[in-house]
Amino acid sequence: MLRYPAGAPVPTTDGQLTVTVATLRLALLTWVPGHPLTRGDRGQREPAGTTLAQVHRALADYRVDEADRFHWVNPDATHLSVRPRTY
Repeated sequence: MLRYPAGAPVPTTDGQLTVTVATLRLALLTWVPGHPLTRGDRGQREPAGTTLAQVHRALADYRVDEADRFHWVNPDATHLSVRPRTY
């Protein structure tokens, strides 16, 4: 089993782990130590992207009945054409 650092939820004043705001459920998570990525540093982007991809794969079959599912992107949509790199 892979493990990734993630902040634990902070209980509200009445002990709840989430609150409802309008129609959304929100949670406040504790800080996970680290540092922000440096803009333009390709050496930092690849490990971050790899980790994010691993998390997405690990959660691909996990379902929460009350959660809205992401509307998957149509890769053939004309507004998603590839632009040349500028860096």
